Formats: sequence, C-alpha cells, structure tokens
Amino acid sequence: GDYGRFVLGAIPWANTSGKTSGWESTWTSQSFSQVYESYYQQSPNFYSAAAWAACEVFVHAVETVESVEASKVTEALQSLPFLTIFGNISFDSLGMGREWSNVFQINGDGSERRLIYPQSPSTETEEIVFPLPRWSDRQCLLSQPIGGSSDSVWGFSTM
Repeated sequence: GDYGRFVLGAIPWANTSGKTSGWESTWTSQSFSQVYESYYQQSPNFYSAAAWAACEVFVHAVETVESVEASKVTEALQSLPFLTIFGNISFDSLGMGREWSNVFQINGDGSERRLIYPQSPSTETEEIVFPLPRWSDRQCLLSQPIGGSSDSVWGFSTM
C-alpha cells in the first residue's frame, strides 16, 4: 500500500513469474494460479505453489529412476535439475536447494508489487528504482505539513 513505496523484498514465488513446468509445457505459474483460484476461490500463496512443486519434483525423480527406493530417488534429486511452476529446482549433496528467490519492489505510488529479479523472457520484469527519489520529489500522503511550520508533510525542512 501507500506506506510501502519503493520497498524491496524477497519472495520465494510469484504467480506472475512466468515459470514453466518441465512436466507439462503449458503448465505455468499463471495457469496454476487460474486453476487454483477457480477451485478454491482465492489466490494461491507460496505454500500452495511450494507443495505443488514438491510433488512435481518427487514424481519426476521417481519416474526418472523408475523406482521408489529411497537411495535411487535421493540420487536423482541430487543430480537432476527440475523445472517447476516454482522455478528451477536443484539440490546439492546435502539436500539444500541451489536456487535464488524472486526480488520485488513496490512501485512509487504503492499500488503494485513489481518483479525485479530474476528476469525472464516470458514475463515483464522491471528495473529497480535506485537511487530512490528525494523526499521532496515524492508524492506525499498528507495534504499539509505536520504542525504547519515546515516545508515537508513529514515535518522536515526541505532546505
């Protein structure tokens, strides 16, 4: 909202990221969101996408090794990259994920979260706003200075 202008943050998943499943090329973060919303009447959150991606990865590993034997599935998980609606997923020898999170920034009027990183050819990512606009150049939320004696609606002098 209004108080989050220019804030940067990390999110593990964004339904607008354009991530495509390796399981089915027409299955994307957007199509997952549409199906989820039609079924549950609400937008999917990080946990919903993570659960789906975990199932995608597990099924892919089991199908690749044609076994449910733990050691074989573990070996597949450690050696294969997996494309999911959550993003590219791969694991190191300790089972830790190797992938980065998404980075967003709230736009200048506070109305939307813009995806900054990673850049993807299938979605429109935007440039980070940095350096931030000076306080005197920003659209303020209040219509008059606090206490009436300063130049800034936040109570600071712009001199």
